[in-house]
Amino acid sequence: MNEKIDICTTATIRHHILDQTLNSFTKHMLHDKSRYRLIINIDPIGEKLKRRASELNIAKKYFDDVIFNFPEKPGFTKAVQWCWSQTTSPYILHLEDDWKLLQNINIDFMIEMLEQYKLTSLRLSKEKIGRSKHSNKFGFIYWPKISLNPTLFRGDFVRRVAPLMHMSQNPEKQLRPTNTELGKVISKTQHGIYMKEGTGMIVLDIGRQWMNKSRFRKKTGFLHWEVIPKK
Repeated sequence: MNEKIDICTTATIRHHILDQTLNSFTKHMLHDKSRYRLIINIDPIGEKLKRRASELNIAKKYFDDVIFNFPEKPGFTKAVQWCWSQTTSPYILHLEDDWKLLQNINIDFMIEMLEQYKLTSLRLSKEKIGRSKHSNKFGFIYWPKISLNPTLFRGDFVRRVAPLMHMSQNPEKQLRPTNTELGKVISKTQHGIYMKEGTGMIVLDIGRQWMNKSRFRKKTGFLHWEVIPKK
């Protein structure tokens, strides 16, 4: 199994954060550069706006094939929609710029699960999950909510739902069954949490600590960034 995989990354200008994320994932999961294409949206907010090109250089350090977007204004939903609309591969790894992979993961095992059990997505857990009869037998547990934590998606799914997203709503909250066109699509899909190679925390959120120490916050339903004035 050697299908091409697109990696969708929504990023801001946080050089050491992005470097930690891509370093951990290429070390523990994404080994063959020729197999992956990185699609990255770098929003104009963060440590030093003029260094957005340097952020791109970090992406190119880890991947040879990189498609990038430098929007004029930051916007989380718009970033997700742009990344997903650029995909062409049968499988998509959605990987925001602030997650550290803590252990070795075989992405082909995840693809096999998507196909064998007709799942639309499998996410990597950010917390310890206890074993169950189902996880012991199948290597995953069903989970009703789609998450934008590091998640492997079917490509046809993200390309179908991306045009249906509304820019005024948090993208993660839109990815839930509702009485909308987007919600009706999602209601017909199944999702899970990957557990074949461990039940502990698989990914660590390294962005929260940065936000706590910085002057940047997300507001309006976690959609937009704002700068906290200096005291």
